Amino acid sequence: VLAVRAFTPDKIGLALIVLPLFVIYFVANSVAVNVFNRVTIGGREWINTALLAFFNALGPLVLVIAQYVTFAASGHLIPGFGGIFSIWLFPVLVILPVAAIVSRKIYRETSNPYIGGLIMAAAVAMVSASNTLTYVV
Repeated sequence: VLAVRAFTPDKIGLALIVLPLFVIYFVANSVAVNVFNRVTIGGREWINTALLAFFNALGPLVLVIAQYVTFAASGHLIPGFGGIFSIWLFPVLVILPVAAIVSRKIYRETSNPYIGGLIMAAAVAMVSASNTLTYVV
């Protein structure tokens, strides 16, 4: 589901191009996830973290399920939502729960909600750049 190629030096420039966008998203995500840091559901912290990880990935999960259910029922894809889009969401279904867990763990140790987002943004930018097929002309 989550394929990661070897990161070569020529991909650093590509990673730096997409890094600001990932920083905006993952820092906001980390802050949003850590707003609930003082809440424990059922008296256990891990239950709260598991719920946050699940709900962090719920949006893409709903899109993937909708696409496959529509295709199984009608033989057609959702109009305007190409077939490759649901395939591209499979790594996101892994990355978003991991982002929630990583940002929670880092926040508990540092009390800084931004560090987890910055680390996840850098990691996802590197993975995205290393998996990209680019030609420099």
